[in-house]
Order: sequence, then structure tokens, then C-alpha cells
Amino acid sequence: MKLGILETGKMTPDLEAKYGAYPDMFVRLLGNRGLHLEFDFFPILDDFFPDTVSQCDAWLITGSRHGAYDELPWIPRLEEFIRAAAAEKIPMVGICFGHQIIAQALGGRVIKSEKGWGLGVNYYKIKKPAPWMSGTIDSEIAINAVHQDQVVEIPEEAELLVSSEFCPNAMLAYGDSIFTVQPHPEFDHEFQADLINARRGIAFEDHIADKGIESLSQPIENHTVADWIVDFLRQHDRSVNA
Repeated sequence: MKLGILETGKMTPDLEAKYGAYPDMFVRLLGNRGLHLEFDFFPILDDFFPDTVSQCDAWLITGSRHGAYDELPWIPRLEEFIRAAAAEKIPMVGICFGHQIIAQALGGRVIKSEKGWGLGVNYYKIKKPAPWMSGTIDSEIAINAVHQDQVVEIPEEAELLVSSEFCPNAMLAYGDSIFTVQPHPEFDHEFQADLINARRGIAFEDHIADKGIESLSQPIENHTVADWIVDFLRQHDRSVNA
């Protein structure tokens, strides 16, 4: 199965030298989890888009420092791509910005929340697990987050899967063809700490950064969300389901 990763954000050179680019993090997260995946990368923020929505078997949209509402030329083009892929039922996964831009493209609303930053380990409750998700209703999962923006109105066809008090619309499903996640299952504690400190005094005030760093003493469950994503993709893998 070929997974096209639509890269919508760039790391600082120091972080990229240590961890690779954002698509590399998803290769590490999703590879070797029982589903044969081939990866193709598209840096769409540099206007390098796939030729068609069927060029890959499925798509994953990464996080970004940009907002879904920013007036950037590649954002409307990405929204058109999302709507075209959704119309053809080509599976898509959205992470953070990807979660937001898919919602916006399909009729939802994204804003910079007055709640401020969700930074570090956040806790989410499963409200209605999708078929590809392990877990029971109201069970809790911990994942790293880095976001101010939130989906505040979900599209009509979206279904709420996972929620928190801080981020009510944390994970969404659109039928069985789109799965989106607000937090970052690709961020481990080492990367999260380096990211917070790299943005300390620039994006994050010291007290916000300190609170985020302090939260990293708590365990996270990236492997669980990685399994959900892989199981979501597996149901669309023709080689598995033939």
C-alpha cells in the first residue's frame, strides 16, 4: 500500500538534523506495524502537489505551524485536493493541522482558540470508538499535543471519536474513509522537549513552556494511536482484503 505524505510544515534545521523531517517521523511511527507500507513525500507548502488524488492508495496530511485560515496559496489548493479525495473515497489521515484543514475543507470551522496552547501531554477520552480503534467508551489515552488552533464546528458528515475538556473535537471520522487526530502521535518525549525549548520565548512564554516540559514526566500511548492509524489503513489495503 502506498501512503502519500503531504508535508505542510518544516522543522528548524537543528531539529531536522536530529530527527529528520516530519514525514520521516511518520515512517518511523507507522512502519513495521504489520502492514506493508510504501511512502511517498510531497512538500505541498513548496507547491509540490501530487498529480492526482489517485496517485497513492491513501494520504496523510502532517502538522504545520500555519493555520488552516492563513491566506497562503497552497491552502486552497490543498482544500480542493481534500474534497476531491473525499469524493472518491480515497482514505485520508490528518494529524494536527491535517485534522483541522480536512475539517475546514469539508465544511467545519477552525479558529485560534481563546483557551491558548495545548502543550505537552494531554489526556483524551474515547467517546465512540471506530471499528479500527481498540478501547472502550470513556477509556483515557495520553498523547503529546502542540496546538492553539482547534476545530470548533465539525462537518455534518463527521463523527466525534475522542474528546477532552480542552479540545472537545480531538479525533474525527468521516465514514470509513477519513480519520483525523488533533494531537501528535509521532512526537515522543525527547522530540517534544526539544521542540518546546526551541520555541521557548518565541511561540511559548516561559511559564507555558515549563508546564509543557513538566508534563513529559507522564507516559504517552503513541503506539496505540499508531495501531489505530495502521488498522484504519489496513481496511483499505487491496492486497490484504483481496
